[in-house]
Amino acid sequence: MKKLLFQKVLCIILSVTTLFSLVAFTTSAATSQDREYGSNRDTASSLEEMEALVGIPTYEEYLAEYGDPDSLSQNLPTITVDIKNIISGSDGKLVSESDKCQDAMKEDPANWKDFGDNQNNSIYLSSQGTTTWNFEVPEGASGYYQIKLVYFSCITSESSISTIERKLFIDGVAPFKEGSYFTLNKLWGYTNISTTEPEATTEPDGATTEYKQLKDAYCKVVTVIKDGYKTVTTYSLSQDINGNSMSPGIEQSPSWSTYFCQDSTGYNNGYLNFYLAEGGHQLTFAAEREPLIIQSIELVPYSSASNVLPSYESVKEMYAQNGYKPADGEITVIQAEFPDYVSDASVYPSNDKTSSANYPLSPKSQLYNVIGKNSYNALGQWAAYKFRVSDTGLYKISMRYLQSMLQGMYLCRAFRISGGIYGLEDGTPTVPFAEAYDAQFVYNKNWQSKFVSDSNGNEFEFYFEEGVEYTLYVDCSLGSLQNLIQRAENVLNTINDYYLRILQLTGAAPDEYRDYGFLAIMPDVLRGFGVQAKELEDIRVELKELCGTNGSHIATLGTIALLLDEMSRNDGYNVASNMSNLKNYLGTLGTWINDSKKGTLLIDSISICPSDTAKGELPAAKANFFKSAWFEITSFFYSFFTDYDKMGVTETNIDTDVSIDVWLALGRDQSNIWRTMIDAQDGFTAQTGYAVNLKLVTAGTLLPSILSGKGPDVYMGLGAADVINYAIRDAILGISGNIPIENYNNEIFNNTYYTYEGDGKPTTEYRGEEGLTFVSYPFKEYVNANFVQAAMDTVTLLDVTYALPQTMDFSMMFYRMDVLAELGLEVPETWEDLLSMLPVFQSNNMEIGVSYVLALDFMLYQKGGNMWKYTDVPEYAGSKINLDSDIALESFEYVCRLFSDYSFPISFDAANRFRTGEMPLLIGSYQDFYNKIVVYATEIEGLWEFCPLPGCATYDEAGNRTSINYDSLATITATVMLHGCEGEEQLAAWEFMQWETSSDVQSEYGNKLVSILGPSGKYEAANINAIQNLSWTANEKKAILDQIEHMSSIVNYPGSYIYSRYLKFAFLDAVNDGADPVDALSSYIDAINAEITRKREEFGLKTGDPS
Repeated sequence: MKKLLFQKVLCIILSVTTLFSLVAFTTSAATSQDREYGSNRDTASSLEEMEALVGIPTYEEYLAEYGDPDSLSQNLPTITVDIKNIISGSDGKLVSESDKCQDAMKEDPANWKDFGDNQNNSIYLSSQGTTTWNFEVPEGASGYYQIKLVYFSCITSESSISTIERKLFIDGVAPFKEGSYFTLNKLWGYTNISTTEPEATTEPDGATTEYKQLKDAYCKVVTVIKDGYKTVTTYSLSQDINGNSMSPGIEQSPSWSTYFCQDSTGYNNGYLNFYLAEGGHQLTFAAEREPLIIQSIELVPYSSASNVLPSYESVKEMYAQNGYKPADGEITVIQAEFPDYVSDASVYPSNDKTSSANYPLSPKSQLYNVIGKNSYNALGQWAAYKFRVSDTGLYKISMRYLQSMLQGMYLCRAFRISGGIYGLEDGTPTVPFAEAYDAQFVYNKNWQSKFVSDSNGNEFEFYFEEGVEYTLYVDCSLGSLQNLIQRAENVLNTINDYYLRILQLTGAAPDEYRDYGFLAIMPDVLRGFGVQAKELEDIRVELKELCGTNGSHIATLGTIALLLDEMSRNDGYNVASNMSNLKNYLGTLGTWINDSKKGTLLIDSISICPSDTAKGELPAAKANFFKSAWFEITSFFYSFFTDYDKMGVTETNIDTDVSIDVWLALGRDQSNIWRTMIDAQDGFTAQTGYAVNLKLVTAGTLLPSILSGKGPDVYMGLGAADVINYAIRDAILGISGNIPIENYNNEIFNNTYYTYEGDGKPTTEYRGEEGLTFVSYPFKEYVNANFVQAAMDTVTLLDVTYALPQTMDFSMMFYRMDVLAELGLEVPETWEDLLSMLPVFQSNNMEIGVSYVLALDFMLYQKGGNMWKYTDVPEYAGSKINLDSDIALESFEYVCRLFSDYSFPISFDAANRFRTGEMPLLIGSYQDFYNKIVVYATEIEGLWEFCPLPGCATYDEAGNRTSINYDSLATITATVMLHGCEGEEQLAAWEFMQWETSSDVQSEYGNKLVSILGPSGKYEAANINAIQNLSWTANEKKAILDQIEHMSSIVNYPGSYIYSRYLKFAFLDAVNDGADPVDALSSYIDAINAEITRKREEFGLKTGDPS
């Protein structure tokens, strides 16, 4: 009995001791770069906001709640919202009162030529903030309404390449998921396309036009009627000196448009309906991306006619009643890579050599000859083509295309038309009949040339009139697949919920031989597996019937269904052993859905054909054997002579005496962007007169080139550690020397200090002894205006800066809003907050993802430490490591205990665990992790966000939190000038470095990257001013800039590579082998310092005690 009592007392004492140790563990202080408590709540969603997001009903549930639209929307009035009736505190302003609009009008009046006299009746909505209007639904007018906007896609200082996005709230609440936000397209057009009208193709009306395709040009054939003559217009793209196509420039065309709120997910055709009861209401638009101008908002009463399109059969009957006959005109062939307008800046042409029948095609050059691939496959994207016909009558539309991505399945495209009998009065295009939403393109590994038709092969006819200009819009859509894909997504969401529930019981690695009692604990999950297995099998069978085959893409659903069916049987004994498979199949199903929604369709040409055109008259689907064989042979031959170094070069003899060699080790897309920007009409060469020889090289090329004395003048994309490694070997030049003009001695100094004119501006030009123009402005001013000090510190050694930062990446915290809302947890602001959430996570078998490699570094700085011992003697900087300081040892122990005491996982698949929700909090690269999730986890779109890191808090004597240090560490790549760059080439190199890292150029490059690579091409610009103009949402931009304001970095010194190696060894000793963290790290201090001393002695730097 006494022994039992002693054991109880001992347990209590140990528990209390542990509790106090944890309190001490979680209340460490930070002293550097602190911030005021609570400020990161500006960028992280509150629990209330997250719960509201999760509780939004679907459109189907919304309609079921309020009733059938047909019975509730009879004889309703059109309600006009007074756009000037904005509630106090809203963002909107009259255009006449908006400084941004007025400045934009003065700066570029051409962008406002279509705006008209609307300054006093239109409202400007900026890219940030919310705008709310009051409106009244008359008594007795309750019912369903559709929201109609007339808007102008303006260009102001806030504009970027993104589409316009707004969240929508009615009376402060998002009505349903599909209507919670909407996107508004801008009008984009290609800029470097020239047009010609060859005389040989202009012949009297009625004669046969023989059009010979030009050998060296892209051609979009447009038949135009002019005074009885037919004209064929050819469109040509710019080419480099080797005949390779240059990427077309793309430019926004501000214009007025009419928009009805629609389902951005693509699961519902037509306009969305919103139920409004009689009485007062508020309509709110919350900015996500881009500014816009609104002229009017109308609430149009629902009518079945506006939501139900006529069938093709009824349209054919109308043709017969009106006496429409097949046209007697010519086939108008449009090269698809030449749309007149596109929906967003990412819709680009590309090169395809899979068929020798593609046009244009060259065995030695890369010619853009198709549109599609990954730049034109997202729901809602479209390309528009203008054309005219040579005779009034019925026509068919044919396309030469390749759909080889989804084996055994078809893709859908929707067709909208404006002009003649089609479209609204203001030129807004419309879908001519219901089946045009569902034009199907079946799978085939070869190219096809077919008329546009429905699922039964019925070829669509359209009525076009001679002389009328038509615009054909080809939209990415789901068509008849929308219901099936939506059902598959519902299955994914359901079984993902089941996975999380099982995970909360078993953990991530369940014991397959243990009886967890699934049948007793969660019988609904076992039944649900069976239900979802049947649903997936039903979807597979329906797809097989629609497509006529059970290809590998469709068969994937059957494989997943078999697993779900197995897990539903045997009273749950098959669940634990299949959890790993279930997790993998969740990813497989998510990928299946994403591929089905974004299937790639390559289009070579679109033909407008008289309806009696025979299929044999269409462009050939594939070339004959001899043409194909000859093309392959010649392509192989020319592959030995392709000059990749000069890809994108447009001129070899630029009229300048000075040129520089610039190397970069990136991808070909990135290289082509830089080449285009350098050679543009307002590019670097045009601005400065200096020629640039840009060369795309492989990583690792720089070192041997320097050793051989054949390196470039400028190298782009060098890591910060490599910058210092090359600097101490005198391989690159310092760019921050302070030498006044009078000491100029046949050298170019890039930071010459100007005397200033009376107006405060620098004098325009100074010349030295050689008559060379000095650079445009001082080094320090340029650096301070564009980069954070943390970035500059990483490329500075002994007070000399050797590079300008190009990219800057850093860690931020990503979180699943839906999971946190379900668990009732706020986004953590400090590590204390994060650890207080851990019991909830762990009781549900969830984890927090933190890379120990990152945490070991940033925790030291959050606690006020530094990697290097402080010295006020610059020559000794970096001579001793500071890991034996009290702060460093405390921070190291803190991180070790996160993994040993709190069981943070040491290694994990971040993207997959975040996707499934088993790791709802994760710290990762703001750019790299974002780009992964936005592409590979589309099913959780809108359910996650990122914000600044949790920080270390400090407290006053009363125990009140006073400040939080939530520093992240900057990792950069940079642009350097190499040793051997002399004379005016040095000046040209510095001019290029300034130009390349400037805010305008960096934002343009980042936006072009997104336009080519899509949403996964987000760019981590180091220039802090460039971030403002990149295509992040308003909240994302806020979070990034907030984190940048709290940024540190580990300064690079000779031998600095060694500390991370021993830091990792010490961590693994503590966590894996149970060593005391302080003893483990302390044991490596002498070895670290010895290596640092050895490297410093090697390069003649001072060693010893810096104190």
